Amino acid sequence: MIACEKSDFEPVVYNNTNMYRNEMRRVFSMNAVNYPAINEDIDQESKDELEYDEENVSRALDRLYSKTKDHPLFTELYEKAAACMFSVEPEIGLTILCSYDYLDTFIPCYQEYMLTGELNTTSINYVDLSNKLYH
Repeated sequence: MIACEKSDFEPVVYNNTNMYRNEMRRVFSMNAVNYPAINEDIDQESKDELEYDEENVSRALDRLYSKTKDHPLFTELYEKAAACMFSVEPEIGLTILCSYDYLDTFIPCYQEYMLTGELNTTSINYVDLSNKLYH
């Protein structure tokens, strides 16, 4: 989903781990073909954890970062998020922003930026994410 067309943008909505994982699969266009071979005798939660398409997620994160890394507000957000892990690396910050706590507010910021070419401090999407990060 990490695309640029308005029709590709759907709200990111979840309220539990399973829903979050499904949103991650959708947002990062995970492909079941790229899942590792899984023993069918394992429990559903373990199976769900193993069904992670590292290849597509990595490509999507690289694409997302390359499109936003030069924007000062995204840089600020990445640095603030990275600080949660005692890091200054913006790529770490991006990963944090895709975590359970922030994905639902980070993706709308990205979508707004892709649709309008702008993101500013008065944007409701930016304010929502900033409030989560700074409070």
